[in-house]
Amino acid sequence: MNTVFRKVNKKDLKQLKQQFCEIFGININAKFYNWRYLYNNKYTSYVCVYNNRIIAHIGFCLFHTSKITETKKIIASRHSSFVIKKFRRLGIYTKLLEFSLNHLYIDYKIIGSII
Repeated sequence: MNTVFRKVNKKDLKQLKQQFCEIFGININAKFYNWRYLYNNKYTSYVCVYNNRIIAHIGFCLFHTSKITETKKIIASRHSSFVIKKFRRLGIYTKLLEFSLNHLYIDYKIIGSII
C-alpha cells in the first residue's frame, strides 16, 4: 500500500471537517481547527493519505511548561486521532504517531508528549 505521511495543510480542512462529522459525530469549522492545531502558522496535526484521501489523522496541542516551571519548554498533547475503519489494524496509526512525534521534536523541540 502506497501511503504518504505528512503535516496537515489548509487544503485538507474540508475533508477533515467531513471526517470529523462522520467519525466523531461533531461538526467542526476551520476557525476551531485552526485554534486547536495551528501554532506559529504551522499545523501541529498530521495525516496519512492514500489515493489522495486522508485515511488517518493525529492532532496535537502544544503547551508551554513556563506556566508550571521557570523554563520555557514545550509539551505536546494528543487531542484527536482516527483511522478510517477500512484501514485499521494495518499499523497505520503507529506509523503516523511515530512520524508526527518525530516532526514535533524537530519542528518545536518538544520535551515530551501526552498520548
